[in-house]
Amino acid sequence: MLVSLFTGVQFYIVILIAFTVLFWIIPQRFQWASFVVAVLLFTYMAYMIVPDSTDDLSHYFYFIDDFRKNGYENFKWHIEENHFDWKTYRASAYFFYFISKLPNNHFLPALTIFVAYGSSCLVLNDASVRFDVDRFHTYIGSMFFFATYWFFDTASGIRNGFAFSLAFAASYFHIVVRKYLPVCIIAYLIAAFFHSAGIMPIIIVVITMITLRVPGKFINVLLIFGIAGGAAVVNYLSTKTDNGFIKTAAEKSQHYGENYELGNNMLSDTGTMFKVNIVITVLVTLLLFYVVEYFKKSNYPEEMFRLEKLSSSTLYFMIGAVAVGLIFVRFARWILPVLGGVIFMTGMQFQKNEIDSKGVADTMYFAEPIERVKYKARPVVITLFVIFTLVHIWYQCNGSSLIWTHFEHEWLDAGFGDDFLW
Repeated sequence: MLVSLFTGVQFYIVILIAFTVLFWIIPQRFQWASFVVAVLLFTYMAYMIVPDSTDDLSHYFYFIDDFRKNGYENFKWHIEENHFDWKTYRASAYFFYFISKLPNNHFLPALTIFVAYGSSCLVLNDASVRFDVDRFHTYIGSMFFFATYWFFDTASGIRNGFAFSLAFAASYFHIVVRKYLPVCIIAYLIAAFFHSAGIMPIIIVVITMITLRVPGKFINVLLIFGIAGGAAVVNYLSTKTDNGFIKTAAEKSQHYGENYELGNNMLSDTGTMFKVNIVITVLVTLLLFYVVEYFKKSNYPEEMFRLEKLSSSTLYFMIGAVAVGLIFVRFARWILPVLGGVIFMTGMQFQKNEIDSKGVADTMYFAEPIERVKYKARPVVITLFVIFTLVHIWYQCNGSSLIWTHFEHEWLDAGFGDDFLW
């Protein structure tokens, strides 16, 4: 098998190299093929994962084995016992039950990664083609996504990565592209019923649509400070209703608040992971501020206006969510990578288009002072973005949860016997 030659980290690098080579050797009109290959390779990588006994994935494997062995009645019993809040979030329960009908449990992480990476790459490729982004900007934005997306958290945790990635892809096609609404609604419903946190990116969609024509500053303040108030409202409603969504939301918000400080300081690497998410949020926020004027002056003003509203709603919501650590982390790990990639590739392309149309002399010497500064800063911005992407690839391979990705031969080489392996 291919993975028998590599560790999990090494195979991640192999995928990035394969994507890079294919992306640059095929004609740009076929660039979608490089995304397809990358998604399939990440799917294969997930399929070959052998989880540690403490990984979430190993616990999910136990339940799938139980479904496979004891049938549908046993599956319904687990729902009635409300394991993983399955009385309310039945989409994930039926997803697990579907996996139990497949030949082995490894289809669980594989299909999860296929959906998560597939939906995100679909957004990246669509933005590139739809807004006529050149190959250079598309590649840098795509590599930012691959560098900052949390593979192992998705492959092992399953439910969060699946729900958030699917919900964001739906929000992009719903709000920015304004097509495929029935498919988007189905994706929203799956995300909402997949995990208690799956409703959060859908809330961003609702906020974006309601405030689409409302001036941004007031709304941004509400988004920053609204989460704490929203948690209080949810907790109050939980005392007045038996609704499953409200009950679990109240339990989660209380749990996140109580464990936020402990969770971020319990281990030094956990603290580093959280700080990395903070840095990425700051980077994407500053990038949005840098390119937003080019959105307005592009040949796609309505689409870019909607992308800016979706982006700013997400980022200001995340700033408020820093106080609710796990909600913030989920946005940072599963939405920010693809959002940052799209903002970079479109914004920097539109800036280049403006420079090309006006001429270098006009943009560098006769434009408004702030615009001249931004034009002259362009090489620095691109260089810093590329450096950050490379540094994050290094971090992925040395400090992120990717280092917990192991294949069968790694466990055997470490001295674990066959009884340890699923």
